[in-house]
Amino acid sequence: MTEMNGPPGASSTAAGHPNAPPSSGPPAIDAVAVMRSKPYFSALLLAAVLGVPISAVAYGFLALVTAIQEFLFQDLPGDVFESGAPAWWPVPWLVICGLLTGLTIRYLPGNGGHSPAFGFHTGGGPPVDRELPAIILAALTTLSLGAVLGPEAPLIAIGGGLAALTVHLANKNAPPMAQTVMASAGSFAAISTLLGSPVLDPLSVGPAVLGAVRSVARLGDLGVPGMLSSKCGDGPCCAAFREDLKAPMPPTVRAVSVYSRSDGIVSWEACLDRSAEHVEVESSHCGMSVNVEVYRVLAKVLGQEASRWTG
Repeated sequence: MTEMNGPPGASSTAAGHPNAPPSSGPPAIDAVAVMRSKPYFSALLLAAVLGVPISAVAYGFLALVTAIQEFLFQDLPGDVFESGAPAWWPVPWLVICGLLTGLTIRYLPGNGGHSPAFGFHTGGGPPVDRELPAIILAALTTLSLGAVLGPEAPLIAIGGGLAALTVHLANKNAPPMAQTVMASAGSFAAISTLLGSPVLDPLSVGPAVLGAVRSVARLGDLGVPGMLSSKCGDGPCCAAFREDLKAPMPPTVRAVSVYSRSDGIVSWEACLDRSAEHVEVESSHCGMSVNVEVYRVLAKVLGQEASRWTG
């Protein structure tokens, strides 16, 4: 004898279909229908419209950071000292950076954005409009004065915040999902300005960048949390990464290295991977993202690969 609880309708259904799967869970989404819908097309159009100015803002931000770094770590010590910048030169700038960043966190809303000591993580939504000034100031200070090396997290926050702010100003009643989608598009537009990497030697960079790396590594060697240390360059923690970097590309993978002798940040010799095709352009490091020659190379390579795959 089987005891069955619940309404009669539910019991008869279960008895008639003993192997029927449960109906719990979200319904399946028709991806093709979504991509053909008017809201999806409107979102794509808005993302494209926002992407251009946000990329320009990100480019200007990186150009300003580069100009400040070159002045503080190349031009200024070259004018003050005959033999170049001494080993202690980055230290006072790190102290000033800490003071300025502390004042930003203390007196401006937003806590200066996410802390690099906690690593990169997602979640929490884009920054709101009143938090953007603190994020921009903290990012500009820490990047320009050598306390933070990677601009990825600041650019993600700035791009996402600007996009979310634009959506809010255009429609104060916009649903949270719309702001999140546009913030993601803004973050991708901002971080797309990052091009250029020393593929043969991670430390084959300009004096300003290398000075900042060494300063942070000294702090890491002293045990300051959230900082890299000199062991990252020759220690066991990154041994596998260094081996992968030196290994040749698989024969089935086509690699194209676009480099510039006037890069200014990355040593162009470190971009000449033996497994890659080498294409030289005339561009600065940050200018790679808006250089017409670069996009012509990309278009040519992608067109050749598309023809090869489609037959």
